[in-house]
Amino acid sequence: MPIRRIRRAVGRYLRKRLAINTTPTTTWQVLSPGVEHSWSGRSVVVTGAAGLLGSEIVAAFVRSGARVHALDVRDGALLELASRHGDRVITHTADLADAQAVQRSAAEIARRTTALDALVHCVGFNDYPTDPMSITAESWQHIVATNLLAPALVTSALAPALSAVQSAGVVMITSVNGRAASPWPHYAAAKAGLSKLTRDLAVHLAPRGIRVNAVAPGWTEPITPSGTTPRAPRVPLTRSAIPTDAVVNAVLFLADPAASPCTTGQELVVDAGVEVGLAQTVDGYR
Repeated sequence: MPIRRIRRAVGRYLRKRLAINTTPTTTWQVLSPGVEHSWSGRSVVVTGAAGLLGSEIVAAFVRSGARVHALDVRDGALLELASRHGDRVITHTADLADAQAVQRSAAEIARRTTALDALVHCVGFNDYPTDPMSITAESWQHIVATNLLAPALVTSALAPALSAVQSAGVVMITSVNGRAASPWPHYAAAKAGLSKLTRDLAVHLAPRGIRVNAVAPGWTEPITPSGTTPRAPRVPLTRSAIPTDAVVNAVLFLADPAASPCTTGQELVVDAGVEVGLAQTVDGYR
């Protein structure tokens, strides 16, 4: 019997005996090559919005047409951010590791919009201790609360608004420090926990149509005026610092349901190859 007839016969048998439903249950909108999808008319929340990376992500969403709710504990920096973007940015000052403050901010956001299209967690902090064995209990608590507890509290509080749209996106900013040995164990442990939280929330929020992913940057700084970053021979792409734009683009990709409709529970590493390069024994990477 020809192989084609065998395949058809097997397919008919499986559909009949196992009741396999071959009709697609979801219609995916796929990003067309070379097409930029607008965020016009959509609402986004960015935590840690007044920081270096957070402010760049806010600016990128605003340029794409979104209205951004910017959350941060630094009131003065938020005012400066709002002055740059006008009414496209709505600021909310809150300590995001405080459950009551998070609930108040969520209520304020709910009064302005009933649906959120994306939530990006840039909230984070590292106090860069010089001696890993001398980190105080207070420092451990603060770092874990800021980098892990805060994203968990905010995501939980905003889940109803994210559920109100089809395929909303949550993007965590983790770190390569959470994927390998680090000189800052409290920060690395918190970021590793955030990576695990990303995978867990991806499962728990999937029935509500919410995708949850993460971006793990290497050492990040703004791109230089010349358009380059200092060279680092031990890194495959020879960059000692990652241009902020590279991280911003990764965040926008994972947040956009048109660009990444089938992606959830994933961590996208943007480190110029640090993680793989430093593990090599090739002379060119040493």
